Amino acid sequence: MIAGDALKNAHYNEKELYAIVEARPCDPNILGIISDMLLEVDTVHTSLVYSILPFGVKISVRSCIKEVKASEMADYIAKGYGGGGGHLVKAGGMLKKDLLIQGGIAYESEDIERFLDERMQSYFDNTQIIYAGEHVEDMSKLKHYTKHEVTVGYVDGPELAPVGTEIMIRTLEGDVDVTIDDNLVIIIGVDGEIHPTSRDKFNSGYRLSDNEYVYPSDYSPKVTNTLTGERISLLPFADACVATGGAGIYARELDHRVKVFTMWDPDKYYLGTEGDYLAVRADDPSDIYVIARDIFLKTYNED
Repeated sequence: MIAGDALKNAHYNEKELYAIVEARPCDPNILGIISDMLLEVDTVHTSLVYSILPFGVKISVRSCIKEVKASEMADYIAKGYGGGGGHLVKAGGMLKKDLLIQGGIAYESEDIERFLDERMQSYFDNTQIIYAGEHVEDMSKLKHYTKHEVTVGYVDGPELAPVGTEIMIRTLEGDVDVTIDDNLVIIIGVDGEIHPTSRDKFNSGYRLSDNEYVYPSDYSPKVTNTLTGERISLLPFADACVATGGAGIYARELDHRVKVFTMWDPDKYYLGTEGDYLAVRADDPSDIYVIARDIFLKTYNED
């Protein structure tokens, strides 16, 4: 009955193909069930189901397209008013009543729906999507940068697991799925962040070091075997190398949100927000990615 009553009054956005539904107060699992029902509709790609409770607004978010991670959308909707998170296709969150009222939003059904619709619309309007290999960046608007000669770590992919093993690498900008082969190298950066690169690009931008590798953070970086779920620590396999700059990159500071589907993983995006940097390898214009602002400032010099 709760699901039926809610679905009768669904709000649908034809341009962005999302639906918003209010459900009366209920178990959070029922919100998820309604969200799943919405995604069964062919023209609904993302959904937001919410319930107004005495202390806040509970939300359930779903996505069935690679261009939207449900966890990221939930975080965007709740940002400043609570919190949200979850997984690629399923997520949830809570917007606190006192924060909504402080923000000038009347705690009534019509105003809450209008606010959530504005957040959803803003999410799509203010986000650029870039597909590496298809997108051509205007190089005249970019500046050239080279890396400081800093010592970082690296791991040869085949040391972690047999060739052919699929692993998930959790970078600062998003999760990346890669298959281990002889060409895979994983870099451990200046703050302990990790990202994949190819053997050729590693050889052109780094030189090996005889020094012992010293990890710069407290959190041990790991990758995940996507088939078994096993988490593999990188540190037992890490050696030191020095960034030499190579051909460098062209980059620009972002003034809006950007999702970049990289050459490494065309099914998951790197997320960049205002202040981060969009980078293009100088020796491979198809290699486009996002670098978090603090990492960029610690790692690169403008020429």
